[in-house]
Amino acid sequence: MIGNILSVFSVLLNLCIIPTAWLIYKKKLKFLSGVFLGTFLFLVSFGCSVYGTQLMYGYSPIDYMVNAYFDEVASLYSTFPELTEDQLQMISNILATLKEYYFTYMPSLVVTFSLGLAYVILMLFKGVFALFKKDVSPFGKFCDLRMPKSALFFAIIANVLAIVYSHGRISYGFLNFGSIIYTITAVCGLSVVDFGLRKKIRFSILRALIYVLVFGILTVLTGINVLAFIGMFDAFFNLREIKIKFRKS
Repeated sequence: MIGNILSVFSVLLNLCIIPTAWLIYKKKLKFLSGVFLGTFLFLVSFGCSVYGTQLMYGYSPIDYMVNAYFDEVASLYSTFPELTEDQLQMISNILATLKEYYFTYMPSLVVTFSLGLAYVILMLFKGVFALFKKDVSPFGKFCDLRMPKSALFFAIIANVLAIVYSHGRISYGFLNFGSIIYTITAVCGLSVVDFGLRKKIRFSILRALIYVLVFGILTVLTGINVLAFIGMFDAFFNLREIKIKFRKS
């Protein structure tokens, strides 16, 4: 009974993104505040959905999905006759490490996904309002996203504390906080790139494809998230302002 109620409540929380978009349109709520509110709604909805499923079926859906995925991958490798016992054991150890890593960073994955989902949905509402010739100025532009310097300092402190408390579960919280800031910083770095290219390449879908290809290849080749470094530099030096001054000169 309680599980069903939580499932319905989860759906209702997701639908609350609609009045959130309306409040932004009516200029009664700032855009970033709306994004954070939408993120909070999605997180609570996710929690209700997971807990409700656990009450109804007696197991955590997250644990079930993650374990099922890694078990399936392990069983797939076991069907390769050319692999020796030592190689299979090595693969098993790697998968166990990856699974532990996945569970460790699950909170940050859920938060960043919810944040991204809230942002995308609100931008879709912006597009709908624009189609009806409505004023969409209250909705922010992607090319204006910029990471505050204070957030980077907090991320550094979180990583230091994660090292200090490396043998306790409290370190997981600091690691996840740092991971969230790192991901958002990379998105802000992409925002800087988009600021420079949006006038040259007006089709947003084409720009998105270019970003995925270029920065995906760079990350694979260098092992470094270039966008995160761009976002960090922008937080301290405001690269957009430098670019504008360069154009004027």
